[in-house]
Amino acid sequence: MPALIWGFIYLRFGLLPSIITHYLFDLSLFALPLFTSTAAGSRIDQIAVIVCGALPLAVVAWGMLRQGGLAELPQSLRNGAWTARPEKAVPQ
Repeated sequence: MPALIWGFIYLRFGLLPSIITHYLFDLSLFALPLFTSTAAGSRIDQIAVIVCGALPLAVVAWGMLRQGGLAELPQSLRNGAWTARPEKAVPQ
């Protein structure tokens, strides 16, 4: 099921959002044991996981600040604008 969701996100929004959601999904699954742990040093690891999870949001926020807000991508940069190159004739 998650693969279908990432496929839809890829087709609709492109590769980068799909990569980010996959990263956050994996991070949350791998971090579950850390958040159920009561060991002495687990708080440091939990904070590190939260910081790593917030990195994609920080990158997007930084880009928005630099650009002055959200902007619509031109149609030439969307997935639907891609076309395959014609095959070159191979000399025999």
